[in-house]
Amino acid sequence: MRIVPIRPAWLQLAAVFGGFLMGPYAALRLSASLAPGSDLTQTVAVFAFALIFVGGTLLWMGLGIAAVLIRTLLGLLRGRLPAWPARASERAVPPGYGAYVVLGTGFGLLVGIIAGLATALTVPSAVVVWTLMGTGYGVALWMAARHGYLTFLEPE
Repeated sequence: MRIVPIRPAWLQLAAVFGGFLMGPYAALRLSASLAPGSDLTQTVAVFAFALIFVGGTLLWMGLGIAAVLIRTLLGLLRGRLPAWPARASERAVPPGYGAYVVLGTGFGLLVGIIAGLATALTVPSAVVVWTLMGTGYGVALWMAARHGYLTFLEPE
């Protein structure tokens, strides 16, 4: 598990809202410029990029909890106690945030195929553009999660 400094609440809030809103907005702008008359492409792009954020967050939570449980149990079986952040100014970031990149690439590929079939764009060019956009969005979310700006939900 990565240990990162606790980020200010306003930065975390900005990362969550920015991550959730900017991906679909960028997808809408890209589809409006590449396929101006295709409502299908614009609609699919907005929902797909929203699903990258929501689905990636849910997968991260599930994979993170499972990984922490497995590592803790294996550590206890080996006679080691789990390591927790030593200071109150630090927070542990569970693994699994790579789900953002996987979903970004997958949904970008899907939107590219749909855009290539539903518009005058060629399928290979649409797939390349949308896959790069989805992967870039996934990497941006991955970096935000990795460095503690997107926080892992904790029950309190």
